[in-house]
Amino acid sequence: MNFEEEFASMKATLERIPEESAKKDAHIKRQEEHIVKLLKKLDKGSRASSNSEASEDDGGSEKGGKPQNDSSLSSMTTKQI
Repeated sequence: MNFEEEFASMKATLERIPEESAKKDAHIKRQEEHIVKLLKKLDKGSRASSNSEASEDDGGSEKGGKPQNDSSLSSMTTKQI
């Protein structure tokens, strides 16, 4: 490969990288928004479950532990991102 071809190849690569980066950034943003929605849904469901269990039971210590486990699961999911 001569110098001009190598230069053209490098130039094309340099032009392609920002485009790919922008696409990947947009994809990551959509995934983060989706994760936020799912975490809200999970939190909402765990609160409803916790409230219904608390009304059936006289506030056992196990019920207090469930939301903490759910929130730690949520934070683990967020950290993995």
